[in-house]
Amino acid sequence: MGKGLDMTTDRMDETDIVLATDGSAYQNWQCAVFRDTMRGVGQRGRYVEVVDGSGEDITYPTHHRIKAMKRYLETATAQSVWMMDPDMVFTGRLELAHDNGVAVGEPIRDHLWAEIIPHAPEIRRRFSRRPERDIAFTQVPWILTREDLARVIERWDALIYEVFHDARTRALPGWNPWVTTSWCYWLVLAEYGIAQRVLPLAHFPYEEELRLPLIHYCHKMRSGFYKRSYQPWTPIAAPRGDVPICERVTLEIIDAYARAQSPVSV
Repeated sequence: MGKGLDMTTDRMDETDIVLATDGSAYQNWQCAVFRDTMRGVGQRGRYVEVVDGSGEDITYPTHHRIKAMKRYLETATAQSVWMMDPDMVFTGRLELAHDNGVAVGEPIRDHLWAEIIPHAPEIRRRFSRRPERDIAFTQVPWILTREDLARVIERWDALIYEVFHDARTRALPGWNPWVTTSWCYWLVLAEYGIAQRVLPLAHFPYEEELRLPLIHYCHKMRSGFYKRSYQPWTPIAAPRGDVPICERVTLEIIDAYARAQSPVSV
């Protein structure tokens, strides 16, 4: 299993680990596996699952995150908020602390960003209220204080709509609807003067070593497994041939969870 990343632990009891979902059966399964691995490694912090309850016509699925996080903030009391994705599993403990004005994020290592990142100066110039400020490129987990999240949430929400509906931006090479949320997050943090600390936190299944406490299984795997075509709670045969250790561990986790549960109709 992955090695725990242990930095400063005194505030972990004031941490919410939040999954924002659309409430679908598919994401309910992902959340169940996430929660099971979180408990399995002894991860500290309060697990919070928030379903978008805005009732709005969401233009694209990833906007459920911002709507759900706005709902979360209505009653949140934790000092630190960790925004995670349902397609993640814990393989070790992650413990860290940070202060207002500092956000933590996973470095961009995904090849899907390669075409769009060079357009950052143009995007910053056209949409940021502080275009002179550089942005840092991060992906989930996104970790920041509740106070900072509350400061930026309305601007983040408004900017998502503005950027997503901009035809010029959507025509950029490599642009996909789901990247809008990320770009707008980077922009608003820069606008509000919140520094981003870029810190490796998660592996992808194609990686050959297991040293970080999370695996983000967002891509189709070498064995052929893909989260979107998988029937939840179905046992998985051991992959044939040589597959990366992160892929093998992910499949073992999903298979073990499926075999431990009663069949559930989805």
